[in-house]
Amino acid sequence: MDGAGAGTEHEVERELTDASAARRERDRLVAQRQAVEAQIEISTGALRASEQQAALLDEDIHKLEGASLTRILAGLRGVRDAELTRAQAQRELASYAVREAAATHRALDDQRADLVRRIEGLGDVDRRWTAALDARQAQIEVHRLDGAVELGQLAERRGRVRAERREVTEALAAAVDADAALVRAAGHLGSADNWSFYDTWLGGGMFSSAIKHDRIDVAAAELRRVDRALARLSVELADLGRAGIDAIAVRPSTRTFDIFFDNIFSD
Repeated sequence: MDGAGAGTEHEVERELTDASAARRERDRLVAQRQAVEAQIEISTGALRASEQQAALLDEDIHKLEGASLTRILAGLRGVRDAELTRAQAQRELASYAVREAAATHRALDDQRADLVRRIEGLGDVDRRWTAALDARQAQIEVHRLDGAVELGQLAERRGRVRAERREVTEALAAAVDADAALVRAAGHLGSADNWSFYDTWLGGGMFSSAIKHDRIDVAAAELRRVDRALARLSVELADLGRAGIDAIAVRPSTRTFDIFFDNIFSD
């Protein structure tokens, strides 16, 4: 072949490789979108449950605050104020749970929207692949290229391998992020545990308890970052045909004010 013909042949081979990689990338992103949609379904259920719990607690507070025989009897027993305080604290926890569930839901929605944009950005990859095959077939017929079929198959395989390598790279990056988040959370939790030690030797007290539980709050925030990192890792592992990883699912009961009120009513 002359130089121009050889150049055209290489261009077609490169397009076969790129088209194959694009098809693989499309399939990968579609699988990720499906995994995220499954997480959204779970997140929607968690959000609704949190909202229902908050509504029930609102009813309890309304009953305790309202003028009724129940309120009068509770006041006579000297427990109404304590019950109202506990109900309000539980309502704060429920509000926190609603906010967390809503934030998780929004993050998943954003992730799905990003995946949809990336899929659409690839264009019609099947048509591109068909066009590349047609171009290769035309070269074979016109130039009677020896080994052209084998070259086309190699180009397709090269495209798949390139896409698979990208999948592995992104999964490794997600694993590194999750590991780093776990290390940070473990460090904060260890710090809170040390404060429990000082509570024992220094006699406790509101000041040391407040500091300790503030550190627990920070650790809870880190664990929520871990959840997001593990969710991303699960999606990446799905691309590789591997099982996902369960989230830590940090509950708002680890919050400072929950422990604070528990201490009040137990003392």
